[in-house]
Amino acid sequence: MAFHPDELSDDAVTFLTVPRVISSLATTRADGRPHIAAVGYTFDRARNLVQIVTKPGSQKVRNVLAGSAAVLNQIDGMLWLQLVGPATVSDDPAVLHDAYERFAARYGRVHEGEELTVVQLAVQRCIGPINGWGRVGFDPGAGHPQH
Repeated sequence: MAFHPDELSDDAVTFLTVPRVISSLATTRADGRPHIAAVGYTFDRARNLVQIVTKPGSQKVRNVLAGSAAVLNQIDGMLWLQLVGPATVSDDPAVLHDAYERFAARYGRVHEGEELTVVQLAVQRCIGPINGWGRVGFDPGAGHPQH
């Protein structure tokens, strides 16, 4: 079921921000084939924004620069959630600094001396069980597996 990111429950946001989780980012190549990459990311609920620090020449960056939208897919056991929206690439120093700080806080890794850029996914809709957590047989009060 699709829904607006402002409808994400606190439990769903916690699911999206668990420390050190790797998810997949799907973009589309110029010839229409999908490209899926394992990524570390941060999610800013206030801005409904995903940030992915990556190498400038990566396939995902080339796809986004060519106009591809993006889908971030996070799965943990039977829990899953997709964040969908337009993507952009930024080399702006303020954006890079913000993304580096958020990434270091979540993953414990500092990007020093690396030439990197930021893919930003402006989340416009979410796809998952009803509001992220209404799946039959799943008790939303039970939380999710801890990492």
